Amino acid sequence: MTAKVSTSIAATLLALAATHASVASAQRCALLPPGEPPEGGPAPEAMQSAAVTSVVAGLEAEGVSVLPADETAAELEGQPLAACNALDCGGQVVGTLGVDFAVLVTVWAPRGTPTSVVVTLIGADDATAGDAPVVAGDLAGAAREALQAAWQRWRSARMGRLEVRSEPSGAAVSVDARP
Repeated sequence: MTAKVSTSIAATLLALAATHASVASAQRCALLPPGEPPEGGPAPEAMQSAAVTSVVAGLEAEGVSVLPADETAAELEGQPLAACNALDCGGQVVGTLGVDFAVLVTVWAPRGTPTSVVVTLIGADDATAGDAPVVAGDLAGAAREALQAAWQRWRSARMGRLEVRSEPSGAAVSVDARP
């Protein structure tokens, strides 16, 4: 059975569908300085840079505008948050800069050999992370995998729900030809 959905609901559904793609492209994030694993020192700069470059490229491919770490620090100059590179201050950076989230990239490299990459996406009130092992020295690939895991969790946590009621009940509703 197919029922007619009111014009205002249909218009709302179409507006939501039309803006859904632009919401992701309108996102802006701040890249935090490299994170340090709790065990051991920071990864060599070249390794950290390769991981960050891969993460930034992945975010930009998703339509996210990325504020580089040096620009993030410059915008926070003179504030205690200027050197923030941890989960516990990332939410404050988000609120202070007015960005959608902050990104923290951490390369685990005990004894100078990278073993894994952790990408943490930090919102004003929450955070999610993804991690991936470095296989056969492919640091960029591990960074992409870690970002993909974090990004999927981030987007899933922000999924909404829309309930449609129709007269008579049981209407088949589709947006962009998808039920």
